[in-house]
Parts: sequence; C-alpha cells; structure tokens
Amino acid sequence: MRRYLICQSKGYPDTSVTWLDGQQRKLNSSLTVTITPDQLYIVTSEIRVRSSVKNNYTCRFTTDGSSATFHIPDEILIVPPNNAQRIVAVSTGVIIIMVVIIVGVLMYRRQKGSNAPSSRNLLVGGWSVSPVGCREIKKENEEERTIFNKGCMEENLGVSVKAHYSDSFSADAKHHLDAFSVKELPQRLQNNEGQPVSLQALLPEAGEMLFLEGLPGSGKTTIAYILVSSWTEGATHSLSNILDLSTLQLLLYVDCTKVKGDLFQEIMTQLSLGEKISTEDELRTVLTGSSEALLLLDGYREGNKSFDESLKMFLSEKGGCRVLVTACPGHCPTLRNTVGTGGVLELQIPVVKY
Repeated sequence: MRRYLICQSKGYPDTSVTWLDGQQRKLNSSLTVTITPDQLYIVTSEIRVRSSVKNNYTCRFTTDGSSATFHIPDEILIVPPNNAQRIVAVSTGVIIIMVVIIVGVLMYRRQKGSNAPSSRNLLVGGWSVSPVGCREIKKENEEERTIFNKGCMEENLGVSVKAHYSDSFSADAKHHLDAFSVKELPQRLQNNEGQPVSLQALLPEAGEMLFLEGLPGSGKTTIAYILVSSWTEGATHSLSNILDLSTLQLLLYVDCTKVKGDLFQEIMTQLSLGEKISTEDELRTVLTGSSEALLLLDGYREGNKSFDESLKMFLSEKGGCRVLVTACPGHCPTLRNTVGTGGVLELQIPVVKY
C-alpha cells in the first residue's frame, strides 16, 4: 500500500521544498504554489511512498530551513471513518509547516442482493483503490477530492492502457516473444562494458532514463513488446519469474517511427487516450508526478523538431517518471549524450560461424 506525504507552508516569501529519505537521498516530488488575497504564498509539495517500507521522510523549506519529519510505518494510524489525521510542526520563522497524512477512510456499505452492511475502504491521500472506487468519492471536501483524483487518474489510465495492449499480441506473437527472451536475449543484451545483463536491467530506476542501442534487426522492438506484454499480463505472464514490472502503475509505449506531432500528441493518439485524458497538461501531470510510470520510446530518431523539442522539455521536468529509449547507433546523438555511458545498454547480433 502507498501513502501520499504532503508538506505545506503559508507565508512570505516564496520558498522551494526539498524531500530527503532516511539515508539523506533527495526524492522527486511535485510542487504547487498559490497566492492568497493578502499576498501570502501557499506552497504544497507531495511525495508518494510505500507504507510497508520502514523509512523516514523529511521535507525542508529552503527559505528559512524549517523542516518536518514523518516516520513510516510507525506513525501510520488507523483513523475513524470520515476523519483525517494531520501531524503539524510549527517553525520558528514565518512559515508554518504541515505534514499531512490524509488517511480518511470513507466507508461505502453494499452487499450483493441485500441492504445488509458490508464494507469497502477508500484511503484518501494514501491509498490503494480500484478504478470503480475512484468514482465514488463524495465532493463535499474539495481538497480531499482533488488529491484523490490525481491518484485515481493514474490508476484509471493504467487500466485503459492495459485494455488497449491486451488485443495487440496473438498467441503466436507471444510464443515468439517468449522464445526470443529465453534463447536469444541472453547472448544479445549487454551493458556498456560488454557484460551480459538480465532482462530486468531494462527497467530504469525512478527518475532515470536508459538507452537501448542496437543495429536494425537486433531485437529492439521485440524487447519493447516483451516489456509491454509482461506489464499487461502481470504475474500471469510466462516471463514473470525473470521480469518483474509490478512496481509500474503505468507503461506508455510510443512507436517513434510513426510520430508526426509532439510527444504528448503522439501518446494521446497512439494509445487512444482522448476519452480518458481531456488535456495534454493532465497527461504531463500524471507522468511527472509519478515514480511508477514508464515512458517507452521505441525506434527514436532525432529530426522531428516538434517531437524532439517536446521530449527535451519533458525530460527536463520528468520528476520520478522512468524513461527507456530504443534507437539505432547514431540516430539520436544529442539525447544519448545526456545519459552518459552508464545509462546505455546494447543489443548485439550474434555472429554465425560456418
């Protein structure tokens, strides 16, 4: 289960926010700033964490050094229905810090064929819910509804994309993908030092971009299809024992050989998301605000100005979004140089000896 940790300040002047975990590593976060009628700044920053992993998280406001720390899972409380648990730390300066763990449990009672009570729990702010549950939240509390819908959007989008992918692979195609993974891939996939790596190495860390390079016919698109198929089927996939994509809520595959518009136009068009996402800004918000999303750009080649510029802008603000790019050597030198040699994997074509 996951929780949102929200840190908020109200005061003057404006401030940025840094999040650190217990090992003092910086974490990716989202940030919004609004100005009140009396010209005070309301700064809200949030991160998403796993409640099952023991850690502590500190938000620090850079203007005056004020900070607050929350310990996971020690300080996760069971809260009565329709209430929210708030932990407040007051700084000595102008800024008041609120570390908010919204764990208001909204109880919906329903039993098939009867009015007798059964229960469904929807956790607001830190939750694990079904897409159906996303639509059931009441609108009396606008703050809770706004935060909740952000997580629901990502989950609903994931369900829609999986449905889109599920019809893409025939039984014969799946058999080919499995055979390639077992027989061919171990001899082809290498790191930049020429050492064999596993299929799992293709999953970037949160906020990381990886490059997969290979000559035409080396299997780049086949690998992309393996990732899509494995994520779509989850634990039932035949390769689930060697490829674990359970950390991903969302995988967006873009065939770069077909691009005509910018990055977000292509995602919306190729994955038929027009009915799920009303604007490109909403899609950008989902991607930049999540460490559980993977953007998979297959067959990328620099030269489409609109796509190149939009991709460059997205990468500068991608937050925790994971990015995997497949390309032929020399097709995108500018982008490749941004990841360095450590972020490059290679596909080799085996040499056949007679």
